[in-house]
Amino acid sequence: MAENATNSTNLSSNSTDTNGATKRKRPPRKPLNNATSANTSRAELVIKGKISSTAKSVSASDFPLFRTFVLSPEADELFIKTTKNSIISLSTGDRFASNVTGYLVIL
Repeated sequence: MAENATNSTNLSSNSTDTNGATKRKRPPRKPLNNATSANTSRAELVIKGKISSTAKSVSASDFPLFRTFVLSPEADELFIKTTKNSIISLSTGDRFASNVTGYLVIL
């Protein structure tokens, strides 16, 4: 009987500790600025980048997500790896399987 009394007092004291503590309030989130474009007409953009010297398997787990790459050093179409099994062309928006090799591009 004495054991039950000890257990009930321990339970009640533990519950008051957790319920009695005040939670810290988070500061309100600051909204992000909207992106604006100064140019409303479509134009061609020239981007310079450095292409890696060795090709890597895009489907490999160490190939980084959301990094630009090309399929060959002479190619002019950029791709990004969005998931483990898919890549997206940045020029057309088409989705393809990731079983290719690619050269990372540093823009």
